[in-house]
Amino acid sequence: SSNNNYKQWLTVDLGKDYNITTVIIKWSDTYFSTSYDIQVSEDNVNWSTLRSAGSATERTVDSATGLTGKGRYVKFNGRGRGGGNQGSRYRIGEFEVYGHEPDTTTPEQKVQVDTIEARLVRQYIPGKVDGSGISDLLNTQQANGSWNDIDYDTVALDLPAGLHLSRLQQMAVAFRTPGNAYYGSALLLQKILLGLGFYMNKNPQSTNWWYNDIGGPQGYMVPLILIKDSIPIDTVLKYSVYLRDQVPRFNGDAKNLSWIANISMYKGCIENNYAMVDKAYKAIYSTLQIVSDQDDEGIKIDY
Repeated sequence: SSNNNYKQWLTVDLGKDYNITTVIIKWSDTYFSTSYDIQVSEDNVNWSTLRSAGSATERTVDSATGLTGKGRYVKFNGRGRGGGNQGSRYRIGEFEVYGHEPDTTTPEQKVQVDTIEARLVRQYIPGKVDGSGISDLLNTQQANGSWNDIDYDTVALDLPAGLHLSRLQQMAVAFRTPGNAYYGSALLLQKILLGLGFYMNKNPQSTNWWYNDIGGPQGYMVPLILIKDSIPIDTVLKYSVYLRDQVPRFNGDAKNLSWIANISMYKGCIENNYAMVDKAYKAIYSTLQIVSDQDDEGIKIDY
């Protein structure tokens, strides 16, 4: 947008209706908008506002998570002058929309999803629980769900904030493992949700794409699947938007694809979405190839 014409809009056509859960706006050269709406429409005529956002704080990325709306068209509707190193203008580098197709899972398919979910959960439950360690985590967790000894802001080659997710997994294992003092604890569940919400909204980043697209989501998906049966489905969907189904657009190699598909597998089980689980299973299966070159990814021939 220019200095004198900042009321601009951008519309994305998804091709068909989706349940929209997340929109990520990446601003170019710190030219960001201070006020805008994210809207959705089924016919490109009648629009519903999913989120009104923006601020004067300098930034390069805006993440609108926890959205609930269905439509084929998603619009950025700028309402306020921009900010940044050149003042009143804004420039969008990337506009990402995430969501899922409306759920069509049948009762028979739900049984299959439940079976896969149970197998995933058995990797962690029953687990070893350090009661005093859990007590320390509860006592040191801040009111916003964070811990003071974790660096959430440094963007490095690894992911320092991954420690946050490891702690939430310890807490979730304690919550699900029978025979310990924290089994089924309402307080522990509340603290886990608080921690997931903080991480989702903070969205810590790494300079290495692997941690952003794979490592972070892998750490996030485990505590969420362990507690999903103890919270309402609307709450589940609120937190699961952090996990993105990237299988349809991922162009990486076999191992990375299997990791990406595994995240979609967890997300599908968490959301009771058979179509997503089925798609993830087929993506993982596609990586099982016999290769003759020992340097290639796949099943190696034993000479």
